[in-house]
Amino acid sequence: MTTTEDAGRSLADRQRQLETLERLSGRFGESLTGALSAGAASGKQLSAVLDGIASSLTGSLGRTATSALQTVLTSGLQGAAQALTAAASSLSCE
Repeated sequence: MTTTEDAGRSLADRQRQLETLERLSGRFGESLTGALSAGAASGKQLSAVLDGIASSLTGSLGRTATSALQTVLTSGLQGAAQALTAAASSLSCE
């Protein structure tokens, strides 16, 4: 792959990441607005509403971190398995 192809792929990856971040930030804003509105409508104190939002964010961040960690570990294990397979293959050819 050429440097130009790498740069193009990198740019496309960054564009997808940006679009994902924009979508997630929009959802976050909608969720925050909805939670504050629902809390105000039901007469809850602001601290109770904010505690609920914090709890929801913590759960969401935990799921996101777990997913990212799973992806990294899977990729690393696949790479290690490929390296071991290649090493075993080169040993058997000798």
